[in-house]
Amino acid sequence: VGHGLGIVDGFLRNYASRIAAHCVIEPHPDVLKRVDSQTEKWAGVTFRRETWQESLRDEKFGPFDAIFFDTYAERYEDMRQFFRALPRILAKGGVFSFFNGLAPFNPFFHGVAC
Repeated sequence: VGHGLGIVDGFLRNYASRIAAHCVIEPHPDVLKRVDSQTEKWAGVTFRRETWQESLRDEKFGPFDAIFFDTYAERYEDMRQFFRALPRILAKGGVFSFFNGLAPFNPFFHGVAC
């Protein structure tokens, strides 16, 4: 969830032969413009060009074997909303990890939140 600079997704591409499907949710037009300019790099990756909140409204969304949640400038309540959806979208035995961008402009609180 969230593509940003594509760091995690780029890492996963190194294991493309072992990954049956790779889905990214990314709504930011500048990020999607960069993705569109690198179509060969992201071949085989499905991009949902919407917010994760919009994706969650799709009853056919999921389940996934692994989810990495990395969004920027989300509030704590936004993260809780996503976390509450995990039992529905994460497959039994699946893996979930996240990075939070809480308090990105305050080095002290950013260190505490991360």
